[in-house]
Amino acid sequence: MNYRHALHSCMFALWRKACNRLDIYLQRFSYVSQIALCLLTAWALFYTVIPLYQKALLDEAIARKEVELKKATAALEKAYMRIKFSVVKDFVFMTGAKCTNLLWRPLPALEPLGKPEPGRSPPFEELFELDVPGCITREAEKFLPLDELRPEDRKLFDENISALNQELPIIRERIKAEYDKVPKRVAGEVNILIEQSRIGSGYRETIHQKLLTLIDIKSIQKQTSEGSGSSRHD
Repeated sequence: MNYRHALHSCMFALWRKACNRLDIYLQRFSYVSQIALCLLTAWALFYTVIPLYQKALLDEAIARKEVELKKATAALEKAYMRIKFSVVKDFVFMTGAKCTNLLWRPLPALEPLGKPEPGRSPPFEELFELDVPGCITREAEKFLPLDELRPEDRKLFDENISALNQELPIIRERIKAEYDKVPKRVAGEVNILIEQSRIGSGYRETIHQKLLTLIDIKSIQKQTSEGSGSSRHD
């Protein structure tokens, strides 16, 4: 019995000693785990949370800059459309005056109607002899503000000029034929003068109206309305 009791006491002592060592190891492992967890948390914070926060700040800054860029682009586009309108308008009115002989030879002051002077050319005779398409082309080449247009707008403008120059000779032939028939169908020199003046004035006005088609008024109005709408929205 003493032998069994001694063996049991010895085994209990060994078990207790092993449990004490296990507790020590578990305690040490707990300390190491806490340190490792702190290191892992610091690593995750540095490599995931901080970059995500920085990315969010960067995305917000980019979004603000995109809004500012959009506003600046819209303002520049609106300013360009105004410049384009002004340049083409100035060209149209200057060319209309030059190429219809209005700038160089203004209409004389109104006088009482009477018998025309002998040898005096019929009214607007010189206008029908003008090379209006050639004049428009030369003025477009000399008008330096047109260089302010964007390449695509200048190309479209030149195409419109070409189309207009093809149309004007047809208009001239039609109106000139009507102008030449006036002496045959109207009696009285005064009445002939009045009718030819009416037709000649109509021809000049037709040239002016055709030149006005070069101004893209609809685009200007659309751009202006879009700009106003965006401003109100902002």
